[in-house]
Amino acid sequence: MTTDDTSFEFSMNLKPASAAKKAEPVERWIAPPFRVHKINEESGLIHVARGYPSKVISLQLAQLLTLCDAFRTKGQHQRHIQEKLQLSSAHATDIAQALDYLIEQGLLIEEKALLTQLSESRPATSQPPALGHCFIRTANRPDALEALLDSLQANGANPVLRVWILDDSDQASAESDNSRHIQGFADQWPGAVHHLTREIRHQLVLAIAKGSGADPVTLQWLLEGDAEDPALTYGTNLNLALLLAAGQRFVIFDDDTTLDSYLLEDAHLEVRVSPTRNRRLAYLSPDQPENTQLPKAKVDVLGAHAQWLGRGIGEIAQIASTHFPSLLQDVDAALLHHIQDHSKVKVTLNGLFGDPGTDSPNWIFTQAAEDLAELCQPDPSTVNKILHRRFARASHGTQITTDCALMSTLRGIDNRDLLLPTFPQGRNEDLFFGSLTKFLYPGALVASLPFMLPHRPNDMRHWEADDFDRPASIHRRCSGVTILSDLIDGLMLSDGDRTTRIQYLVAWMRHFSKMEGSAISQIILDYLAQTQSESVAAINRTASQLDAPEWLKELFVQVIEQHLQEDPEIWANLPKIYEPLQRQTGRYADSIHDWTKAWQWCCQRDMADELP
Repeated sequence: MTTDDTSFEFSMNLKPASAAKKAEPVERWIAPPFRVHKINEESGLIHVARGYPSKVISLQLAQLLTLCDAFRTKGQHQRHIQEKLQLSSAHATDIAQALDYLIEQGLLIEEKALLTQLSESRPATSQPPALGHCFIRTANRPDALEALLDSLQANGANPVLRVWILDDSDQASAESDNSRHIQGFADQWPGAVHHLTREIRHQLVLAIAKGSGADPVTLQWLLEGDAEDPALTYGTNLNLALLLAAGQRFVIFDDDTTLDSYLLEDAHLEVRVSPTRNRRLAYLSPDQPENTQLPKAKVDVLGAHAQWLGRGIGEIAQIASTHFPSLLQDVDAALLHHIQDHSKVKVTLNGLFGDPGTDSPNWIFTQAAEDLAELCQPDPSTVNKILHRRFARASHGTQITTDCALMSTLRGIDNRDLLLPTFPQGRNEDLFFGSLTKFLYPGALVASLPFMLPHRPNDMRHWEADDFDRPASIHRRCSGVTILSDLIDGLMLSDGDRTTRIQYLVAWMRHFSKMEGSAISQIILDYLAQTQSESVAAINRTASQLDAPEWLKELFVQVIEQHLQEDPEIWANLPKIYEPLQRQTGRYADSIHDWTKAWQWCCQRDMADELP
């Protein structure tokens, strides 16, 4: 495990990509975040974020600066501006001179200068202690738990790492089998091992409430859900882990994976700061074992997560830029606006192979054209590569992003500062947690690692051909939690005190929970229209870039029709989305005060001592 704060340990058996090889330095420039305030018909006052003084600039130059929205050489900027403004080559000299002027005025940032600026912003703090907690969420799958514990043992014994098995089993036989497997694992594991059953969890919740002064009913709802709600308690054990490891870093994963790690064929060691997680997709053959179709990664899985978790952007720039000169290659103007000097990696993720965990296959058609090129065969039976429902999906290298979508077989979480819980019940709990984290800590970073871990649910699911155009009412197409998460992502609040941000969020949630049905219906319909248009645009873009055979073209048409499908019972189905969501949101808002007290109390003690 990496504990040295002066270097990264890249332990995968890969050669760096060609982009990482030593090459002649290239000067690339980007516009910093800025605003222009018009002062007359020809000029404006330009204010660069965190800069002073403001400068007068012509509106024509401001327009050019707006188009300098990514790192490019001056020649690349010139061609990009000509293309966007539909200018002839006769304007090339004028554009070049304008770019030189913007550089002279300090209105374009050079890549190396930004790296230096970020590196110098590195806080003078010590490296965090070794990763101390590993949480496993399990329920009624003793065979899967046994396989995971075996792979954890094989990943490397660690006397510092405390293993917590959070057992949500409601079958006595499963709990008994789990206990036997855990005891066998504990006999060999050099660190502490704890098995928390539902009964132990219930007693622990009461003890935390009593010790912290939190309301026991509220805390019980956050950690156990509503007994009368049939929704699965996906978020319960994530919330429990946040309390058991309050003030520390930890990793958490489900029992339907192992620590056997694999890579895409063209994976590499490149490290880049990126606007979004850019993952590639590969199709696994149903005729061969999954682990024979991918190169195996020689990597300490938990150590790889730990070496990124909690790193600041300045530290990343200072260390990684010496190895990877293209660290900022993919940065755009929007990302530059969000990255702050205090930005830290709050979450680490890896890729997965096996079942993608989605109900519908239609997301595949929104992916990049290169991810569907393998399907462009004349044989219609090629569709079985999709229907088989076995994929490999990961980034090619390590990506540092502000994209907090947490779907992964393993997540690392930096819990040293207060994090808010997710909903205890229902799906998309990881998405909601990510949105809350991003709101609470603007500029929070996610490190997506290139290796993949398997995802193998007990039921080997397959899609059917009619899943491409399966009719669905709006309340089955729209997830209320997804809508709520996107709304939180859109909240605008200046950086500031964490307590103030929490108070703002609580007030907003209470307002949301009390909105009239007509108002919230309009929000959902607007959201549906936006997601429909974005999905169809992505599908059309992918289709236009492929030389697809007829059978695949027909699938594209089917998928688009499904996305645009009308719900004839729309007004009856809308309340099925917003009524339970409003109840859940209102109750969540009322729980935050008690959660904060409980987290702070847990932060001050070794929670193993509090176990009943």
